[in-house]
Amino acid sequence: MEWINQTAADRDTAQRKITAVRATPAPKAARPLTEEEITEIIKDLGDLTDRLQQAAPEHKAPLYTAFGLTLTYDHSKRAVTVESRPTCVRTRRADGECPRGDSNPHAR
Repeated sequence: MEWINQTAADRDTAQRKITAVRATPAPKAARPLTEEEITEIIKDLGDLTDRLQQAAPEHKAPLYTAFGLTLTYDHSKRAVTVESRPTCVRTRRADGECPRGDSNPHAR
């Protein structure tokens, strides 16, 4: 059960970072992440994938739901097709509105 405590601590750390970012005014024109920045973010996640693999399926279900994961197994090809339609963290405001407003075609 140590992985639960570690995952909870990681979640709390991530939530503090999200709160700090939300409190910081956004730049006028945010630039896309570079390949190096994305790689660094993935490295910063550490052994999260190892902990996820060891977790019980019923504990992983909410995470997979948040990622919007759909896995489809094709027995004849022995292959799994994975689709993800994650919920944007930035849309989870207290008032339920997307910060991009009506200009976002993907808003509710």
